[in-house]
Amino acid sequence: MKIEIWSDVMCPFCYLGKKHLEAALEQNQEDVEIEWKSFQLNPQLAGPPVSTLEYLSNAKGMPVEQISASFGPLKEAGKNFGIELNFENAQIVNTRPAHRFIQWAKAQGKGDAAEEMLFYSHFTLGENVGDLHILNRISDELGLGDASEAQTNPLYDQAVDKDLLEASQIGVRGVPFFVFNNKYAVSGAQPVEVFKEVFEKLKEN
Repeated sequence: MKIEIWSDVMCPFCYLGKKHLEAALEQNQEDVEIEWKSFQLNPQLAGPPVSTLEYLSNAKGMPVEQISASFGPLKEAGKNFGIELNFENAQIVNTRPAHRFIQWAKAQGKGDAAEEMLFYSHFTLGENVGDLHILNRISDELGLGDASEAQTNPLYDQAVDKDLLEASQIGVRGVPFFVFNNKYAVSGAQPVEVFKEVFEKLKEN
């Protein structure tokens, strides 16, 4: 079974969706190939990192305290799947460098691990996932080499663009977006049972 996933590393629903999918796959006996695809929720973002809470407060015209409180259910949902979503420490940055890094990691067979570590870096540690020092540390942990290669080699920028174009062509408007064997699509961080139902449909066909 092949699963393609369009995702952005600053999207909490993408992190949750990844965990829901993994929980469903635990009871699936098939061989699975997962390919992460690039998608940017805010591709025009420029400048230094901004606190997630401050950014959303300004964007929505709501007090920071209200924004923080609104994340309560999402944080609880994360805990249920073993992830810590620290929105108070998270930083909004342009994720293009992170996507180039993922493409580079994919080329070395470490795309899934890179995606997981970037989610953890952003949501749990509150790090700037666009910073080369952070990307190099993650690269070292994955045994990938100098992460500047991902930022300077045009192949990885082109790979990001290819994913973005494909997303546009198939009508992806939000993430996470999952495509199973080019047959079934699932949008959003759906419950574990939804993924299991897709697996059953694939077996029937």
